[in-house]
Amino acid sequence: MLEANGIEKNFGGLKAVDNVSIKVKEGTIMGLIGPNGAGKTTFFNLITGFLSTDSGEIKFKGKDITNLEPHLISRLGMVRTFQQTRIFPEMTVLENLIVAPQDNVGEGFFDPIFYRKALKDDQKEKISVAVAILKDMGLYDQKDEYAKNLPYGEQKRLELMRAVMTSPDILLLDEPTAGVSQDYTDNMKSYIKKLKNERGITFFIIEHKMSFLMDLAEYLYVIDHGKLIASGTPKEIQNNTKVINAYLGTEG
Repeated sequence: MLEANGIEKNFGGLKAVDNVSIKVKEGTIMGLIGPNGAGKTTFFNLITGFLSTDSGEIKFKGKDITNLEPHLISRLGMVRTFQQTRIFPEMTVLENLIVAPQDNVGEGFFDPIFYRKALKDDQKEKISVAVAILKDMGLYDQKDEYAKNLPYGEQKRLELMRAVMTSPDILLLDEPTAGVSQDYTDNMKSYIKKLKNERGITFFIIEHKMSFLMDLAEYLYVIDHGKLIASGTPKEIQNNTKVINAYLGTEG
């Protein structure tokens, strides 16, 4: 589904991503791990169009998307989250979901005048879909709560649900459990499995918590100082000397 070949990115004299290649198969949960500062988020930014590559090629569902703008990549079915939540704090939980899809009816200047029925129908459909997602992922009781009032773990869950509202083929999650408790971490793991099994969403996940991905991901890539140093199943990665030296050994 997603393929990146020979991706490179330099910031002045710093080579942040150095000839990295990955493949993400449809219907899988795959992970990208590495120490802090290894280049994981920069690599995600390159894949999703938030940064331009210096060299290399990125393909999604067979289409070349190298340096394509983020909103165009999203329309193709590849959606991402960020380390820091990007919810709308002054909107309710339900409102956050309703505004998530692109190209909503009513966004055009004249739409409210000429397309009133279509606008109402579109709004009803969005609410129905949002309510189903909220019930499915255990946040329905908070639907009328302002997003800013949610605990941080639930804000992370809301951001995941906002991404699901766009009907993605693949979700790229950047540190989905950063800054949350073990209970929220366990819940997030359950939600991801549920979304994969019931909605057919493919996942590519950055995580610093090794334990989170070890029994969740089917395949892992490891980068250190911008270089791909290993790839394999979680068991293979656990026993890889390069990974132990570069990453596991720093986790304490």
